[in-house]
Amino acid sequence: GFSGGRFFPSSIKTLSDTSKTLNVLYAHLLRCRKCPVEVKEKLTEHKKTHDSERQKMRFGSQKEFFSLVWKRLHGSLPPA
Repeated sequence: GFSGGRFFPSSIKTLSDTSKTLNVLYAHLLRCRKCPVEVKEKLTEHKKTHDSERQKMRFGSQKEFFSLVWKRLHGSLPPA
């Protein structure tokens, strides 16, 4: 059977928590029978380098990135 997942976070905090978004989506796509093998292979390649790439980024850039994603999806940022 398939376990339910949370793919549409309700806050920036949840969106930016990779254990609740990226890791869940990654695991889902690897299990998904409709996801092309080429996509699964690319995801696996990118996952291998993700942590080392993040370490090179300046502090706060992940939060800034997810704020931009949130704003693009919702048209504005929620009240702080």
